[in-house]
Formats: sequence, C-alpha cells, structure tokens
Amino acid sequence: MQQNSPEFIKPAQPPQTSWLRTINYPVFSYNISNPNALLTKNQVKLLFVFYKSTLTLSIASSAMLAFLSFMNPVFMLLAFGICILSAGTVITLLYKETSKRHEYYFFYNMGLSRLTLLLTCALGNLIIGTAFIVIYIYA
Repeated sequence: MQQNSPEFIKPAQPPQTSWLRTINYPVFSYNISNPNALLTKNQVKLLFVFYKSTLTLSIASSAMLAFLSFMNPVFMLLAFGICILSAGTVITLLYKETSKRHEYYFFYNMGLSRLTLLLTCALGNLIIGTAFIVIYIYA
C-alpha cells in the first residue's frame, strides 16, 4: 500500500479545551481540591450575597401583597408568610432574570450555576415564610 491511500489519512481531531474536561453536576459544581465538600466557603459567601440582593425586593413585594390581600391586621402575618413563599420568590426571580441577567456570569465564573442560585433564593424564602406562618399559628 502507498502512503497516500485513504487508509493512512487520519481524521481531524477536535481541539481539547479545558471546559470539555471539567466535571459539572446539575446543581453543584464538583470541587477538585476538596472532593468531600459540595461548596467552598467562598461559594457559600457568594450565595449569601446573591440572596441578600434578592431579599429586599422579596420582602417589599410580599409586604405590599400581604397588605392588599388582607386588610385585617391579625391575618397580616399569615398573609406575609404565604406571599413571601409564593409571590415574593416569583417576583424576585423574574426581576433577576429580566434586568440583572449579566450577574449570572460572575457567579458562574466562581463555580455557581444559575440553578444553584435560584434554589438558594427559593430555600431562603421558604425558611422565612415558614417562620412567619409558624409564628402566626403559635402566637
């Protein structure tokens, strides 16, 4: 056989880039330096920073909706808890998706996916809303 025959021609290989070799799970990125930890301390701090940025709008929208839904002051605590669980989370995440979408790049570069950020916001509002509902029930 000759050297120029089709059997000796190698197919072109795609270039190996670093993003092809990273390990990403659907929610949390895998920490290579400490495989037992899901998140590093720095990532937890960044999650708290993201949640603080959503908390003001969530509380304001929930308080407004709670005031409009029930005019009786006795039910305001219950209405606020329900509103922060549902409408506060939805309004805040819609605001972040429409006007602050570029902030996701910063958090993604630090190893946090968008799903992780959204779940953190929903979990924080779930804790606050449940606390207000429990206070209303036992107070």
